[in-house]
Amino acid sequence: MALLRRSFIAPALTQGRLVNPLAQPIACPLAYHLVYHETALLAPANRCFRDWLLGQRPAVAEERA
Repeated sequence: MALLRRSFIAPALTQGRLVNPLAQPIACPLAYHLVYHETALLAPANRCFRDWLLGQRPAVAEERA
């Protein structure tokens, strides 16, 4: 079980790979922070994840509007 933004998991919900066990969404006004060691971005997988996460910001902003 996980607490995630709908915009991050919408495709998986639509495809039936994830199931929402809650009848009502829960508003979460808290921010998320990505923290990493200064050398972490030397690994391509870490850089790819960071870039993907930053790319999700427009979807989150639209969801909050």
